[in-house]
Amino acid sequence: MAYTYDYFLQCLNDSNAKILSEYKNSAKKVLIQCACGNTFERTPEKCTRTYRSIGSVCCVDCSKKIRAEKKIADTKKRIEKELGSVGAKLLSDYRAGEKLRIIGSCGHEFERVYGLIKRSIDTYGAVFCMSCAAKQRAQKKSNVKEKAKVFKDNNVDIVSYGDNMNAKMRVRCKCGEEFDRRAANIDIWLRDGKEIVCPKCSMSSSSSFEEEIAEILESNGINIRTSDRKIISPKEIDIVSDDHKICIEFDGMHWHSETILRKKHRYPYKYHLDKTIDANNAGYKMIHVFESEWINKKDIVQSVLLAKFGISKHRAFARKLHLSEVNSKDARTFYDQNHLQGFCKAKIHHGLIDNTGEIVAMMSFAKNRYSDKADWELVRYAPRLNTSVIGGFARLLKHFRRNHDGSILSYADIRYSGYSPSETVYVRHGFTFIGYSKPGYIYFKGDGRKTFSRTEFQKHKLKEKLKNFDPQKTEYQNMLNNGYDRIWDCGNMVFKML
Repeated sequence: MAYTYDYFLQCLNDSNAKILSEYKNSAKKVLIQCACGNTFERTPEKCTRTYRSIGSVCCVDCSKKIRAEKKIADTKKRIEKELGSVGAKLLSDYRAGEKLRIIGSCGHEFERVYGLIKRSIDTYGAVFCMSCAAKQRAQKKSNVKEKAKVFKDNNVDIVSYGDNMNAKMRVRCKCGEEFDRRAANIDIWLRDGKEIVCPKCSMSSSSSFEEEIAEILESNGINIRTSDRKIISPKEIDIVSDDHKICIEFDGMHWHSETILRKKHRYPYKYHLDKTIDANNAGYKMIHVFESEWINKKDIVQSVLLAKFGISKHRAFARKLHLSEVNSKDARTFYDQNHLQGFCKAKIHHGLIDNTGEIVAMMSFAKNRYSDKADWELVRYAPRLNTSVIGGFARLLKHFRRNHDGSILSYADIRYSGYSPSETVYVRHGFTFIGYSKPGYIYFKGDGRKTFSRTEFQKHKLKEKLKNFDPQKTEYQNMLNNGYDRIWDCGNMVFKML
């Protein structure tokens, strides 16, 4: 409600308060007598704000008392709602630190402090008396043993069981490593639904992939160093080429997941980006390869990496190729075989074709998907695997501009393009850098061989997609409860051409 003098007087009257000095305007302090007899100075406008907040115009002492009572009343309502959601009922008043008398989900009456009640609701979705809780634990421990049979089927020893599906149990891997796992999350640690993956074995797998990349680089005459801790000390970089000022990070899905990074870093979503920025400040372009990409699209990753070092098995000149519009079916096939992100729906696909009718490079444009800052979006450009197409980007872009009006927006993935806009193909061909987008993420399950776009699991879609969905929890919490985790990228550089 907007401030008026009449509203100010109404607030005083409803609060049994009196104005003792002359009123001048809403911003000039006046002397007021509280209902308790104390006097205080306050602006009329602030008095009306206080009234709207706590329902009274009063002195500081009375205000503190009213706010405390309001807080207790609000807390009691929240507790009643929480208990009601699990079939329990509050019988006593709420007082901080004191035990509450409730009727539990089991129908029995007992006393318990709110902290333990809240933990029970969050963990078990119910509140039981001591006797019923003991019976529930015994049943859940039996369920744990049944669920844990999958470990024995994989010749993995169980050292000790947890009391319930969410409690940790001790497991010994075939390699001799002991680690803790929750029975509820067993599916996360199954590779291809069969093999148990322990932290040591998982790290060994990631290390072998990293060594594989190093061997490929060295076999192509690239001098590299591994496990460097000097460039962005004390952080470690997996692979470094001082000659090309390029460094490569191999990001294992488990060890670079948010769950693991959160244990060591306050802001896990910024970890990969911060490392890239540090490398850029040291004069190096950092490339991040996700384990899932190396497993599922090794040929494409290898082609992209070698291209960053100026190495390709084949060369083609754009001027010797002919331009042609490509249909969606052929575009899908080409991008799925030659672009890390695969096919993307677009209105226009233009390709450079050789004499045999094969596509050598392709560029695609769509009406802008995420912004109204431009008419078009350049959504994909890719040369054929292991092929350097001299002038390919320029010729395809020029052809589009010749036949279509309007501004163009495009995004460069920082994981592969680095953090410096001036070193990108966009700036070299007339685009203007307009900023960085925030890091994004993808979901994965188990060993991370299969990944899922964040748009597939937006919260409003989860009820239909997940077996266990709680509308009170966040998207990420629901995903964790269903055996998924996520890994963060570095965001994008955004470019525009008028």
